Amino acid sequence: NRHWGWNEADADWKSTTDLVRLLVDVVSKGGNLLLNVGPRADGTFPPRAVERLAGVGRWMKAHGEAIHGTSASPFDVLAWGRCTMKRKGADSVLYLHVFERPADGRLVLPGLGNEVRSAGWLAGPRNPLPVRREGSDVVIDLPPTLPDPIASVLTLGIEGEPIVYRAPEIVAESDIFVRPLEVRLESRSPGLEIRYTLDGSEPTTSSPRCEGPIHIEDTMLVRTRAFHR
Repeated sequence: NRHWGWNEADADWKSTTDLVRLLVDVVSKGGNLLLNVGPRADGTFPPRAVERLAGVGRWMKAHGEAIHGTSASPFDVLAWGRCTMKRKGADSVLYLHVFERPADGRLVLPGLGNEVRSAGWLAGPRNPLPVRREGSDVVIDLPPTLPDPIASVLTLGIEGEPIVYRAPEIVAESDIFVRPLEVRLESRSPGLEIRYTLDGSEPTTSSPRCEGPIHIEDTMLVRTRAFHR
Protein backbone atom coordinates (compact mmCIF):
# COMPACT_ATOMS: atom_id res chain seq x y z
CA ASN A 1 0.00 0.00 0.00
CA ARG A 2 1.40 3.45 0.85
CA HIS A 3 3.43 2.46 3.94
CA TRP A 4 6.75 0.70 4.51
CA GLY A 5 5.31 -1.28 7.40
CA TRP A 6 1.96 -2.62 8.62
CA ASN A 7 -0.65 0.14 8.97
CA GLU A 8 -4.18 -1.00 9.70
CA ALA A 9 -5.66 2.30 8.52
CA ASP A 10 -4.01 2.12 5.08
CA ALA A 11 -6.45 0.40 2.72
CA ASP A 12 -4.91 1.81 -0.46
CA TRP A 13 -3.55 -1.53 -1.69
CA LYS A 14 -1.93 -1.75 -5.09
CA SER A 15 -3.55 -4.32 -7.35
CA THR A 16 -1.71 -7.39 -8.62
CA THR A 17 -1.76 -5.79 -12.08
CA ASP A 18 -0.10 -2.65 -10.70
CA LEU A 19 2.61 -4.69 -8.99
CA VAL A 20 3.38 -6.92 -11.98
CA ARG A 21 3.53 -3.97 -14.35
CA LEU A 22 5.74 -2.08 -11.91
CA LEU A 23 8.09 -5.08 -11.84
CA VAL A 24 8.16 -5.25 -15.65
CA ASP A 25 8.76 -1.49 -15.92
CA VAL A 26 11.71 -1.58 -13.51
CA VAL A 27 13.34 -4.62 -15.15
CA SER A 28 12.87 -3.12 -18.63
CA LYS A 29 15.07 -0.23 -17.45
CA GLY A 30 17.79 -2.53 -16.14
CA GLY A 31 16.79 -2.39 -12.46
CA ASN A 32 15.69 -4.70 -9.66
CA LEU A 33 12.42 -4.26 -7.75
CA LEU A 34 12.42 -4.63 -3.97
CA LEU A 35 8.83 -5.41 -2.97
CA ASN A 36 8.23 -4.73 0.72
CA VAL A 37 5.55 -6.54 2.72
CA GLY A 38 4.96 -5.33 6.25
CA PRO A 39 3.87 -8.06 8.72
CA ARG A 40 1.32 -7.44 11.44
CA ALA A 41 2.18 -7.42 15.16
CA ASP A 42 1.82 -11.22 15.40
CA GLY A 43 4.26 -11.74 12.50
CA THR A 44 1.64 -12.79 9.94
CA PHE A 45 1.16 -11.16 6.57
CA PRO A 46 -2.13 -9.33 5.94
CA PRO A 47 -4.49 -11.44 3.77
CA ARG A 48 -4.61 -8.72 1.11
CA ALA A 49 -0.81 -8.79 0.87
CA VAL A 50 -0.82 -12.59 0.61
CA GLU A 51 -3.44 -12.38 -2.14
CA ARG A 52 -1.29 -9.98 -4.15
CA LEU A 53 1.91 -11.96 -3.63
CA ALA A 54 0.11 -15.07 -4.86
CA GLY A 55 -1.07 -13.16 -7.93
CA VAL A 56 2.46 -12.00 -8.72
CA GLY A 57 3.66 -15.57 -8.21
CA ARG A 58 1.12 -16.97 -10.67
CA TRP A 59 2.16 -14.47 -13.33
CA MET A 60 5.86 -15.15 -12.69
CA LYS A 61 5.34 -18.92 -12.91
CA ALA A 62 4.14 -18.47 -16.49
CA HIS A 63 6.32 -15.53 -17.52
CA GLY A 64 9.42 -15.62 -15.29
CA GLU A 65 11.67 -16.27 -18.29
CA ALA A 66 10.90 -12.73 -19.45
CA ILE A 67 12.13 -11.30 -16.11
CA HIS A 68 14.94 -13.43 -14.66
CA GLY A 69 18.34 -12.90 -16.28
CA THR A 70 17.11 -10.30 -18.76
CA SER A 71 18.62 -6.97 -19.81
CA ALA A 72 17.12 -3.53 -20.29
CA SER A 73 15.02 -2.69 -23.33
CA PRO A 74 16.87 -1.51 -26.47
CA PHE A 75 13.93 0.82 -27.24
CA ASP A 76 13.33 4.28 -25.79
CA VAL A 77 9.52 4.24 -25.51
CA LEU A 78 6.86 1.69 -26.45
CA ALA A 79 3.30 2.96 -26.26
CA TRP A 80 1.76 -0.49 -25.72
CA GLY A 81 4.03 -1.80 -22.95
CA ARG A 82 7.66 -2.67 -22.18
CA CYS A 83 10.50 -4.83 -23.51
CA THR A 84 13.17 -6.98 -21.87
CA MET A 85 15.77 -9.05 -23.70
CA LYS A 86 18.27 -11.90 -23.54
CA ARG A 87 21.16 -12.92 -25.74
CA LYS A 88 20.90 -16.50 -27.01
CA GLY A 89 24.28 -17.33 -28.47
CA ALA A 90 24.83 -15.14 -31.52
CA ASP A 91 21.16 -14.11 -31.57
CA SER A 92 18.71 -12.42 -29.18
CA VAL A 93 15.20 -12.81 -27.83
CA LEU A 94 13.04 -9.75 -27.19
CA TYR A 95 10.30 -10.22 -24.61
CA LEU A 96 7.48 -7.85 -25.49
CA HIS A 97 5.26 -7.21 -22.46
CA VAL A 98 1.94 -6.01 -23.87
CA PHE A 99 -0.06 -4.01 -21.32
CA GLU A 100 -2.66 -2.62 -23.72
CA ARG A 101 -3.57 -4.04 -27.10
CA PRO A 102 -3.31 -1.33 -29.79
CA ALA A 103 -6.74 -0.50 -31.21
CA ASP A 104 -5.65 -1.48 -34.73
CA GLY A 105 -4.07 -4.73 -33.55
CA ARG A 106 -0.63 -3.70 -34.87
CA LEU A 107 2.25 -4.07 -32.43
CA VAL A 108 4.92 -1.72 -33.80
CA LEU A 109 8.62 -2.00 -32.93
CA PRO A 110 10.02 1.33 -34.14
CA GLY A 111 13.32 1.26 -36.00
CA LEU A 112 14.24 -2.38 -35.33
CA GLY A 113 16.92 -3.21 -37.87
CA ASN A 114 17.37 -6.94 -37.21
CA GLU A 115 16.02 -9.82 -39.23
CA VAL A 116 13.19 -11.58 -37.37
CA ARG A 117 13.43 -15.34 -36.87
CA SER A 118 10.24 -16.09 -34.91
CA ALA A 119 7.32 -14.54 -33.02
CA GLY A 120 4.85 -16.12 -30.60
CA TRP A 121 3.41 -16.02 -27.07
CA LEU A 122 5.61 -17.04 -24.15
CA ALA A 123 2.57 -18.44 -22.32
CA GLY A 124 -0.47 -18.92 -24.51
CA PRO A 125 -1.32 -20.21 -27.98
CA ARG A 126 1.75 -21.72 -29.64
CA ASN A 127 0.75 -20.58 -33.12
CA PRO A 128 3.36 -18.26 -34.66
CA LEU A 129 2.23 -14.67 -35.08
CA PRO A 130 2.49 -12.89 -38.46
CA VAL A 131 5.39 -10.44 -38.67
CA ARG A 132 6.21 -8.00 -41.45
CA ARG A 133 8.45 -5.02 -42.07
CA GLU A 134 7.04 -1.58 -42.82
CA GLY A 135 9.93 0.68 -43.76
CA SER A 136 12.28 0.78 -40.78
CA ASP A 137 9.69 -0.70 -38.39
CA VAL A 138 8.75 -4.28 -37.54
CA VAL A 139 5.00 -4.89 -37.18
CA ILE A 140 3.35 -7.88 -35.48
CA ASP A 141 -0.35 -8.56 -36.05
CA LEU A 142 -2.08 -9.39 -32.78
CA PRO A 143 -5.20 -11.53 -32.34
CA PRO A 144 -8.43 -9.83 -31.15
CA THR A 145 -7.82 -10.82 -27.50
CA LEU A 146 -4.62 -11.14 -25.47
CA PRO A 147 -3.84 -14.31 -23.50
CA ASP A 148 -3.13 -12.58 -20.16
CA PRO A 149 -5.14 -9.68 -18.65
CA ILE A 150 -2.17 -8.37 -16.64
CA ALA A 151 0.68 -8.45 -19.16
CA SER A 152 0.84 -10.76 -22.16
CA VAL A 153 4.42 -11.61 -23.14
CA LEU A 154 5.36 -12.12 -26.77
CA THR A 155 8.76 -13.55 -27.69
CA LEU A 156 10.51 -12.20 -30.76
CA GLY A 157 13.60 -14.05 -31.92
CA ILE A 158 15.97 -11.81 -33.87
CA GLU A 159 19.28 -12.22 -35.64
CA GLY A 160 22.27 -10.87 -33.69
CA GLU A 161 22.30 -8.11 -31.09
CA PRO A 162 19.38 -5.64 -31.22
CA ILE A 163 19.94 -2.71 -33.55
CA VAL A 164 17.48 0.17 -33.15
CA TYR A 165 17.63 3.06 -35.59
CA ARG A 166 18.16 6.41 -33.92
CA ALA A 167 19.33 9.66 -35.46
CA PRO A 168 22.95 10.51 -34.57
CA GLU A 169 23.70 13.60 -32.51
CA ILE A 170 25.77 16.60 -33.54
CA VAL A 171 27.78 17.82 -30.56
CA ALA A 172 29.83 21.04 -30.37
CA GLU A 173 30.73 23.60 -27.74
CA SER A 174 28.69 26.22 -29.57
CA ASP A 175 26.89 26.87 -32.85
CA ILE A 176 28.59 30.27 -33.09
CA PHE A 177 32.39 30.42 -33.24
CA VAL A 178 35.35 32.69 -33.95
CA ARG A 179 38.24 30.24 -33.65
CA PRO A 180 38.18 26.80 -35.36
CA LEU A 181 35.54 24.55 -33.86
CA GLU A 182 35.53 20.81 -33.24
CA VAL A 183 32.28 19.04 -34.05
CA ARG A 184 31.57 15.45 -32.98
CA LEU A 185 29.01 13.14 -34.57
CA GLU A 186 27.85 10.61 -32.00
CA SER A 187 25.85 7.46 -32.66
CA ARG A 188 23.00 6.66 -30.25
CA SER A 189 22.83 3.05 -31.43
CA PRO A 190 25.57 0.42 -31.84
CA GLY A 191 25.99 -1.17 -35.23
CA LEU A 192 25.14 1.92 -37.28
CA GLU A 193 27.47 3.81 -39.61
CA ILE A 194 27.50 7.63 -39.53
CA ARG A 195 27.99 9.66 -42.71
CA TYR A 196 27.82 13.43 -43.08
CA THR A 197 27.86 16.43 -45.39
CA LEU A 198 29.08 19.98 -44.82
CA ASP A 199 27.17 21.74 -47.62
CA GLY A 200 23.65 21.17 -46.30
CA SER A 201 22.84 18.34 -48.71
CA GLU A 202 21.25 15.10 -47.55
CA PRO A 203 23.89 12.51 -46.50
CA THR A 204 23.95 9.35 -48.62
CA THR A 205 25.97 6.14 -48.64
CA SER A 206 28.59 7.91 -50.76
CA SER A 207 29.02 10.80 -48.30
CA PRO A 208 32.14 10.90 -46.08
CA ARG A 209 32.08 8.41 -43.22
CA CYS A 210 32.61 9.79 -39.73
CA GLU A 211 36.01 8.60 -38.46
CA GLY A 212 36.50 11.21 -35.74
CA PRO A 213 35.84 14.86 -34.86
CA ILE A 214 35.27 17.33 -37.70
CA HIS A 215 37.27 20.58 -37.55
CA ILE A 216 35.53 23.55 -39.14
CA GLU A 217 36.77 27.08 -39.66
CA ASP A 218 34.03 28.64 -41.78
CA THR A 219 30.27 28.92 -41.58
CA MET A 220 28.63 25.75 -42.87
CA LEU A 221 25.67 23.45 -42.34
CA VAL A 222 26.56 20.04 -40.93
CA ARG A 223 24.06 17.27 -41.62
CA THR A 224 24.43 13.65 -40.57
CA ARG A 225 22.56 10.37 -40.97
CA ALA A 226 23.01 6.84 -39.63
CA PHE A 227 23.06 3.89 -42.04
CA HIS A 228 22.62 0.17 -41.44
CA ARG A 229 24.30 -2.35 -43.76
